[in-house]
Amino acid sequence: MATEAPESESAEVAPNTEATKVSGGRFQSDKAGNILLSSYSRELKLLYIEQRFRWTARALNETLKRDAGLAYQGFFFDAQNGWTQPSSIWSDDAKKRVKPLGWPFYDADAGKVILDKGAFLALGYDVIILGDVDPGSPYWRNEYWEWLEAWVKQGGGLILLAGAAHNPAGYAKNEAFARMCPIRLELAEGYEFLVDRTVLKYIARTPDGRDHALFELSRDEARRDELFGMEVDDKFQPGELHGIYWYQITGGPAEGATVLARVASEGQPADKGEPLIVTREYGTGRVLYLGTDEFHYWRQWVGDFYFARFFQNAIRWAANDPGK
Repeated sequence: MATEAPESESAEVAPNTEATKVSGGRFQSDKAGNILLSSYSRELKLLYIEQRFRWTARALNETLKRDAGLAYQGFFFDAQNGWTQPSSIWSDDAKKRVKPLGWPFYDADAGKVILDKGAFLALGYDVIILGDVDPGSPYWRNEYWEWLEAWVKQGGGLILLAGAAHNPAGYAKNEAFARMCPIRLELAEGYEFLVDRTVLKYIARTPDGRDHALFELSRDEARRDELFGMEVDDKFQPGELHGIYWYQITGGPAEGATVLARVASEGQPADKGEPLIVTREYGTGRVLYLGTDEFHYWRQWVGDFYFARFFQNAIRWAANDPGK
């Protein structure tokens, strides 16, 4: 039986905030059908592969479908039979032109599953977001890792959106993944029990992250400090953005990687926190590691405004796109 796509959680718009000033004074709401404007230099082709409809995945899927700068296709492994996989809905033209997928790597125009690396590379994706995908799923093939590695080397932008079930811990033994990944995955036994999910933690930008385009949720530096928080006298003070409860334990950043943000606790120094947002260049491509899947908390009060802007920044960076 066909099922409806899950709806993202609703959110109020806080009056008299920065969120009311976008798009000529109109809030970029998350209501179904509303177009999200973006500033990519060209239309980017994006694929989002995900296992299940976790909260951030729901919100991100809805955002990507409505982003007028993307030719977006998604594939959710846990979608029920008969459910149409998501694709761009921001215009009638996009709905006709960007066709839903029948498999994670799929030629939608020809209506056939991609069977080799060359055909995959020919699809021409600018950015791929890899969610909490089960490598043992019947929808996933081990050779996909080699395909992705070749694609990144040739200039693709890979975003790894961590999840507690599989990504990245479940890929630690895959050599192609380990070569690309911005973090090391030497994980001690019992690591999954080391994060106290009852305690609120925060995303603390490092010195490298403070000026990075990823965190440009406002053009004003002081406003960014208000949003993300900052260290005062070597003690982290939270900002306005909601914190997180879960993050992926890692073995530290990979060689040549850049840590843009770490996990921080209120009142504690942040420089020793777990690497949380890490980047690296690989070949001529880029890889972005997001070590938590709790960005959906940023939608509190303001819906899409900061959430969508953050992921648009991430996509632009991964695609090495200069913007308009």
